Amino acid sequence: MLSVQASSEPFKLYLLLGEPRDEALRPAYEKAVKNLRNLPVENELVFEAGATEFTNCLAEQMEEHAAEEEGTEKAAAEETVVEETVVTGW
Repeated sequence: MLSVQASSEPFKLYLLLGEPRDEALRPAYEKAVKNLRNLPVENELVFEAGATEFTNCLAEQMEEHAAEEEGTEKAAAEETVVEETVVTGW
């Protein structure tokens, strides 16, 4: 965790958690959740009950990011074509 914490890139750590089936493990699970909430990096605990909603939201964000990247690349390519046209027009 410390090597990730030192990253110069912004990030958020998502942790998917499933509750124990054996109730005897509940105290250890609750302790683990408490410890995970106090990680020294930006994080979000995603509980199993909310996993579908989380994955749908994440997929949407990834699609938006891909569209933004595609738009940026397309704009850069169009800018290059304009520059080449101007240069060759001389």
